[in-house]
Amino acid sequence: WASRTSRLFKVASRRATTLYQPTKTYYMFPKNVAFECMSLKSNQDSCALAMSVELLPSGEIDVNSIDVTPCTIIVDYRLTYDDVDEMLDEGVGYSEEWQLGALLDAAKMRRQFRCDRGSIEGLIDQIPRPVISTTADPSAEDGVNISIDLEVSHNAGKNMTTIDTDTYLSETLLPPPASSANLLVTEMMIMAGEAMGKWAIREAEASRDEMMLFTASSNFLQLELPYRGQPAPAFRTRELETKRFWALKESNAGNGYCASWYLRRFLEPVSIDKEPKPHACMGLDCYVQWTSPIR
Repeated sequence: WASRTSRLFKVASRRATTLYQPTKTYYMFPKNVAFECMSLKSNQDSCALAMSVELLPSGEIDVNSIDVTPCTIIVDYRLTYDDVDEMLDEGVGYSEEWQLGALLDAAKMRRQFRCDRGSIEGLIDQIPRPVISTTADPSAEDGVNISIDLEVSHNAGKNMTTIDTDTYLSETLLPPPASSANLLVTEMMIMAGEAMGKWAIREAEASRDEMMLFTASSNFLQLELPYRGQPAPAFRTRELETKRFWALKESNAGNGYCASWYLRRFLEPVSIDKEPKPHACMGLDCYVQWTSPIR
């Protein structure tokens, strides 16, 4: 862990985030730190913050089950999205690597839970992700070739996976939501963000109760977390535009993507606050972005 008074902490605070540009990446931490002691390298000890939760039958997190602890982990081997998709499709993810199948089942439960609570995944189709690639090209005017691809292979879709592809293709012309692995990673990351927020609320309340019952305690949870919040789409105040959105959705204009793009005008800005607040577009009571897909 980097001390708050360390030079490394000051550098990271000043940069705030890693910037990915077409020709160069500017890292939040120095490369010798980001790629060494802070990297999840195979077959060596890595420091991590571990979390465990239990899910209720509805997909909701059991708040009393949340546990957060520092730990040391060892990565046995790395898997790509395509590796995991293949393992799940061929059944390996339900036998030798049964943990993958269990996580996918939990991810499906979580996606349905969030859709039932109003998340936008239950309302629109996910828009394909543009992927920009740059390569050296001596024949180009500036020596660089730039290509843009629309990637749908890792689209987790509303609540479907590669296993549902045949049924999906028979009912729609949309590209299939092809990645079980993406659904798994997306939902586990979002669940971790919700769980961290709920854990902090639980611990703060427990500390306050302890102070009221006994004496002032130095154990009171003083860590302020950056809660991300977002109001529900502003349908009620924009009647005409709402009618246009539903018309696009019902007509399946542009294979559904027109409605997906049009919905963006209803989305309110995301805010960050030290106080918990709902994130309506994710269908959550609270959310803290403290991890990433690679973790």
